[in-house]
Amino acid sequence: MQEEFVQFVWHHGLFKNKPLKTIHQGDIMLFDRGLLNIDAGPDFTNARIKMNNQDWAGSIEIHIKSSDWKAHQHLGDRRYDSVILHVVWHHDGYVALRHDGSKIPILELKSLVEESVILNYKALCGDLNMVPCKKFNPTRYDIQLKSALHRAIADRMIQKSARLLSLIEMHSNNWHKVFYIAIARYFGMKVNADAMEDLAFRTPNELLAKNKHSKLRIEALLFGQSGFLDAPAEDEYHAKLKQEYNFLKKKYDLTSMSILSWKFSKMRPANFPTIRISQLAALISKQSHLFSKVIQEKNVSILKGFFAIENTDYWRSHYKFGVLAKRGVQQLGSGTIESLLINVVAPMLFAYGKHRNDENMKERAFDLLELLKPEDNKFTRWYKDIGFPNNTAYDSQAIIGLRENYCEKRLCLHCSIGIKILDKTE
Repeated sequence: MQEEFVQFVWHHGLFKNKPLKTIHQGDIMLFDRGLLNIDAGPDFTNARIKMNNQDWAGSIEIHIKSSDWKAHQHLGDRRYDSVILHVVWHHDGYVALRHDGSKIPILELKSLVEESVILNYKALCGDLNMVPCKKFNPTRYDIQLKSALHRAIADRMIQKSARLLSLIEMHSNNWHKVFYIAIARYFGMKVNADAMEDLAFRTPNELLAKNKHSKLRIEALLFGQSGFLDAPAEDEYHAKLKQEYNFLKKKYDLTSMSILSWKFSKMRPANFPTIRISQLAALISKQSHLFSKVIQEKNVSILKGFFAIENTDYWRSHYKFGVLAKRGVQQLGSGTIESLLINVVAPMLFAYGKHRNDENMKERAFDLLELLKPEDNKFTRWYKDIGFPNNTAYDSQAIIGLRENYCEKRLCLHCSIGIKILDKTE
């Protein structure tokens, strides 16, 4: 038994509809169970009850055992003098006192909760299945399903935008710089995301803008700063970049990363950091004021076109410096562009709207997701197999948010689907 479950039972009134009595046989009539308190102090505030024909208003404290009052160090804490009822799962003989010596009435719940509620709780929160509510056929609860997914994607957008907003504060509200950093991090995929972000910090977009007239210089700066030009030249092009970078390094007093920061193992060649850096260089060479264009453009096809880039001749035939490839990477694939819109552009729109208190801009983030194809991975397939919708990127992002923030953590008591399952009376 978890205290969170006892709080849940009290919060939703999941106990038998019959006359309530304290352990000392005092009659209780509930008018208002109170408001859940997420701050310090009693668990519920502003409750109203009637005991022995006397009206009471105050707080409710919840525990597994009545002696938890002492174990949780409420004894002597004047904030708990407002408690009018101590609700426990099991009364083990302890009776809490207020400062004036008056006893706090105790209501024991374990005999008042239906066995089905307890069994469903254990089945939900104890199930090792990736989708804990799978056995309950959750998609039959249409309203709760939509509510859970809506909340999940809102939570996910807030989480993603929080990191972007912290970068905005760090970089004095320079949205162009933060957008560049976010794109660079995305190009690193999960394995090299931190390294790509470090590269973006070391190679500011202002520096790249000064050298946009030369694709060679852009590549020299990014590959030089990444550490890939510190090794002996592998071929003529590698040597040419090294020469260019050595000049720029002295000119701008630059410091490069260690080449050991980058990972190649267990990756498809198309995702090698060398390829991703070349693609980032191609995007920077092609586009100017990209963030301004993105926030003004609502046409998805045009948005995709902003990121439609082709590699230079060298990277069409190489995955690494000095190593010829039978089939190189010609351009940024359509799937990668869609993923970039999902994971970078949509969160940036939401963060920008949040920063400016612009609800229309925040809605544009969700609108964009609804116009993009859904992500297809083992997690989205798990949910789709039991009936969850996965028709757009909005759906897949909601599923991923639900999995990461609720299902994986077994927070079924905070999910509208879990609440419905536990609150079923038929």
